[in-house]
Amino acid sequence: MSSARPISITKAVIYPINSQNEYTYKKGNPIINFQLAPQNGQRLLDTKSLRLNFKLKYYNANGNTYVNNDNRYQTAEYTGQVNPRIGNSTVIDVIRLRNNTNEIIEEVRHYSRNLATIYPITNSIVDYRNKLSCSDGATALQLQQNRATNSCRSMSLKLRCGLFLNETKLDLNQLGGMKIDIVLNADSMVFNQTQIDGTASNDQAYYALSDVNLSWNYINLDRPIPPSNQPIPYPQYSSFTQIINSSNDSKSMNLNLQSVRGAFQNFILSSRINNWAFDSFETPKLKNTADTERQNQRVLEVAHMRNAMKYPLKYTINERRVVANNAFETHLHRNFVNTIMSYNRLNSSLVSAYTQGLFEYEPRTGADDGYNGGFALNGANPKSDVNKGDFKHIWGIGSKYDSLNIMMGAEFKNSFFQERIESTLNGSSPNTAFLFCLSNQQLLTKGNNVRQIT
Repeated sequence: MSSARPISITKAVIYPINSQNEYTYKKGNPIINFQLAPQNGQRLLDTKSLRLNFKLKYYNANGNTYVNNDNRYQTAEYTGQVNPRIGNSTVIDVIRLRNNTNEIIEEVRHYSRNLATIYPITNSIVDYRNKLSCSDGATALQLQQNRATNSCRSMSLKLRCGLFLNETKLDLNQLGGMKIDIVLNADSMVFNQTQIDGTASNDQAYYALSDVNLSWNYINLDRPIPPSNQPIPYPQYSSFTQIINSSNDSKSMNLNLQSVRGAFQNFILSSRINNWAFDSFETPKLKNTADTERQNQRVLEVAHMRNAMKYPLKYTINERRVVANNAFETHLHRNFVNTIMSYNRLNSSLVSAYTQGLFEYEPRTGADDGYNGGFALNGANPKSDVNKGDFKHIWGIGSKYDSLNIMMGAEFKNSFFQERIESTLNGSSPNTAFLFCLSNQQLLTKGNNVRQIT
């Protein structure tokens, strides 16, 4: 490897092997399949340059017109709102990488749900304006996002799975090629069609992807690379789903992961998932079914354990006094943010006193909340502050095991991941908890046999 040196770059483009005019959940073709062929050993795939390119259209139910969200003064209905923090990435549910014998190398499930936490925590409103609005079509503000969905968008998305994010230079000849499957989300997951009166529109919108291709750069070498049995290290997010309902909830599961750097959860009221009347990718605090947007249930205590022993913290995070004084759960939230990115290294984030509900804002006329993206009405006078994110929570619970930030992890292959959450839930309002575990993985190649080592 060290003797070969790069001499040029070749651009590559491939098209889906299951060719369609449009890929759309509504019409029964929500899966996109790509196949990358083996190369001659003198080419390396630059994963940093890999992009999924397509045109994205948001249609009304009749399919003849685009959705219409040009609702400047909140007096007309929305026909198809999309989560503004992840933008057009909402359409992707699963990314799956397979080897030449169809064995799964990596699978990222609940892809867009994962980004719904990572993007706003690691990107500020300035990042959304300058970067994410171009790469993912995400604006962080619902009103701007609404107008952005009113026309066809040309997208070039980075596939944020571990093997590609690691910026590894892959030898497709040694891997025997690679297959990439992209599974799209249901329309009712992508769209929130809540109207001004709080009801959902009967005009169920849908989306469609066209002119789909995958592009990347090949790095050409001056000589072939000899076969190597050295494993390829990379990070991977594994996802698990559970229900939290009681005010004293305990969970225990076998993650089957050898080296876990951290694990975080985001939550949503179960009745709001796959529901046209709500944003399925919001990340609120815990809620009872009857709660309004501004009403939330508080977490009183959290304990993380491994095999019934408190770990990595040797104590329970107790927020009872904080909750009693209606203050912000600083300790709990810091641990959550620290799980996603080291708190000391975090210098850009959408999280603020506004997103976390610490500052009051004026509700629009005739509503009890005005919980709609930096925008409120005072009579007929609109108020909008584009320098702040939506007035919606970026919330979750996390536990970091790589405390020294050296990419080391804790063993959960033969040990149980356990957690206890005590809250003010009423016991009859199920909330879905999406658990994402970042672990160290390795890809072992021998001949054309490729397998994942967890």
